[in-house]
Amino acid sequence: MIGPEERRMLYFVAANRGNNDAIVDAGSYLGASTLSLAAGAAARGHRRKVVVAYDFFKAMDQYVVDAISKDFRPIEKGESYLDIFLSQTQSHSKYIDVRPGDFLQQKWDGGDISILFVDIAKTPALNAHVFAEFFPALRPGSFIIQQDYHHAWHPYMQICMELVDDYLELVDSRVHFQSRAWQLKTKIPPKLLARCQPGTLTEDEGCSLLDNVIAKSQTSEEAGMLMTTKLWYLVLARQHRAAASLVENIEKSFDTSSPDIWARQFSKVKELAIARNGEQ
Repeated sequence: MIGPEERRMLYFVAANRGNNDAIVDAGSYLGASTLSLAAGAAARGHRRKVVVAYDFFKAMDQYVVDAISKDFRPIEKGESYLDIFLSQTQSHSKYIDVRPGDFLQQKWDGGDISILFVDIAKTPALNAHVFAEFFPALRPGSFIIQQDYHHAWHPYMQICMELVDDYLELVDSRVHFQSRAWQLKTKIPPKLLARCQPGTLTEDEGCSLLDNVIAKSQTSEEAGMLMTTKLWYLVLARQHRAAASLVENIEKSFDTSSPDIWARQFSKVKELAIARNGEQ
């Protein structure tokens, strides 16, 4: 579920890191990101299991069941797909440390992280665990890639990335399909990382941080997606009047009939906004 350009980016970054620090693949799924990072590490000359791959490796969501059943083999909900991951990454297995299981129970065992690829921040709790457990191990020069950045469904992730933005240098605002990449300039203070825990930011603070992100948009497609992200945040916060106003603003500012993913997500978020407002 990552695109060719994202795979090339992961390979390039892993192949050009100038140290022997760990590479974390948080959300490995069937192994495309893991293999790209491991192949890059091999090209760099690493001689150990440098890529640490985290995933539950069970098909808990229907879209995962459908995707695996279509492209690999029939799979039931709740069934493991670890065998597929291991087969897909076998050629570079000597570089990969596989850690299956509940990500919320995984602890970083120390050492600096040179590359942190995040494709697992699907809930506020998972996002908070990334920031609490893995961000403290980043050092100046480390790369951070958020694969879900250009999706509307995880606004807490964009909010937290903006919260620590002063400590980051933007490397690429959008790597197709949906990633955004940064390099760490200086260590992030622990007190700031603690603010990425659920319930520590007010809704107004969250909206303000999302507004900052929107203001930095480099393309209309980026702006459309990030405004849709804010719209979903308002819906989750039950700010129905503000959500209705933002829907109107988006429809005035953009072609919402576009085939781009942001427009498709906007349509779904608008539908949910109307439905949830009607429940009040």
